Amino acid sequence: MPEAKFYYKHRNTPIPNQPTSIGVVALIEKENKLLLERRTDSNRWALIGGAIKSDESLLDGLYREVMEETGLSICSYDLFGTFSDPSRVAAF
Repeated sequence: MPEAKFYYKHRNTPIPNQPTSIGVVALIEKENKLLLERRTDSNRWALIGGAIKSDESLLDGLYREVMEETGLSICSYDLFGTFSDPSRVAAF
């Protein structure tokens, strides 16, 4: 798998070659520790999450992404926030 490069408000950010998508992330905390995953495409630590499929709600996408990436089931959740800054670009 090619290594991903991430850009955020950088002058050399490539123009996206596909439509942007809506995503979700989960802040999974236990005993004052935050669960992170090691990305296989960049070997960096990241929050648990991913893109929402066109036929699912935000909550359904959150449940699916957490299960796919951790094997955990969500028993409760609180909305942390919504963010709409399109300045982050991942290039593969």
